[in-house]
Amino acid sequence: MNLFSHKFLARAKDPVTSKQAAKDVAKMLPDMAQQALVAITAHPGRTARELDFISGTTDGQIRKRLNDLRRMGKAYIGDKRRCTVSKKLAQTWWPTRDSR
Repeated sequence: MNLFSHKFLARAKDPVTSKQAAKDVAKMLPDMAQQALVAITAHPGRTARELDFISGTTDGQIRKRLNDLRRMGKAYIGDKRRCTVSKKLAQTWWPTRDSR
């Protein structure tokens, strides 16, 4: 299963404009996932919001790809702790041994 297929990004009943946007985004997702993997490898044990902050992303590019990495076996969720960005309890993200 290709997690980055445009077929998973738009529903059958979505307008054609949404389907085209899904195709455009699908081309960028592998690069975004790689950027997220670099972030959690360089900063293991950080929360998703911390990883976004450290990476300088403003629209959640890192945060939105973390579950993709988990599904691919490249990241896992660690303990919860207070996030330094949101000040809320949040899960931490870690790279798997195979992804390093």
